[in-house]
Parts: sequence; structure tokens; C-alpha cells
Amino acid sequence: LNTDAIKNKKSPLETQSFKLFGETISIQLLRSNVSSIEFDGKTLFLSAASRVKNLQAHYQKQLKVFLKQSLDSYLDIKLPEVSNYMELSFTNYQIKTYKRRWGSCNSKKELTFNVLLAGAPKWVIDYVIVHEISHLKYLDHSKRFWRLVNSHYSNVTEAESWLKINAMSLDI
Repeated sequence: LNTDAIKNKKSPLETQSFKLFGETISIQLLRSNVSSIEFDGKTLFLSAASRVKNLQAHYQKQLKVFLKQSLDSYLDIKLPEVSNYMELSFTNYQIKTYKRRWGSCNSKKELTFNVLLAGAPKWVIDYVIVHEISHLKYLDHSKRFWRLVNSHYSNVTEAESWLKINAMSLDI
């Protein structure tokens, strides 16, 4: 792990850009009468009301809300599609912030996804979806589990490699 890269990594608020589904999106930080989040497809406008004291924390929270909503919209469509195709059903899903994992599945058939996945290209998110849905059948990383994953997703090695290489750049 490159500790210098970790120390020198600038936040999206400093660079005024972040990744959304693999695309670079610019951020404009604004002050206005009301706090709001607006997105025109290319630029994310984060507005803080004049009464907001800690601007950095406020904008950071808004960015996370936007990423969560974006990932949620994608998962809302993709999860039922993939689970129906794989003939495996989940009870519900949620989006959380994790330091060291992209998703999880428990014995209650609940799926959880890392909010930072919103920065990855959709083909990588699709891999994490197939991986977690496969855990609905096998709650382990056995040969049977990997056979199932590979039978429903052809670029496992590329997706895992992309996540390892780019994990740092997705952090907000």
C-alpha cells in the first residue's frame, strides 16, 4: 500500500471533481439561501445555506447523499434484473459506508453495498452485484460459489483488479 499516496490524496472537495459510474464529474460549491444538491449530468452543484457553519463537513455530507442516491437508483433497476436472471431472491438491500469491502450478504438474504461503488464503472458494479447475489446460494467463497459467479459474469478477474487498483481513487 502506498502510504504517500494516501497522505497526499486530495478530497473531491479540494480537486472539485469525483467519479460517478466511472465518469469524472465536476463539483461547484455554492452559498445560497437554502442548502441543495443539483446535478445537470456534468456538474454537481452543492449549495450551503448561509447559516451553515462547517462548510467542509456540509459539502462532504451532500456529496455522500448524492452518491448514495445515484447508486440506489442503479441498484433499484439492476438488482431485480440480475436476481431474476440468476433465479435467486434477496429480502432487501441497503447502502453503507465500508472501509474494506464492496458488499456483503447475510443469512437473512439481505444485501449491502458500499456507497463508494457509485464511483466505479457500471461493469464493475455489476460484478459486485453478481458476487453478492451468488452468496444467496453459497454463503462462502467455495469452488461452487466461484463457479456460480463465473457462470453469470465473464470479467471477474478484470473487475477485481479494477477494484484493487482504483479503490483509493473512489474514496471520498
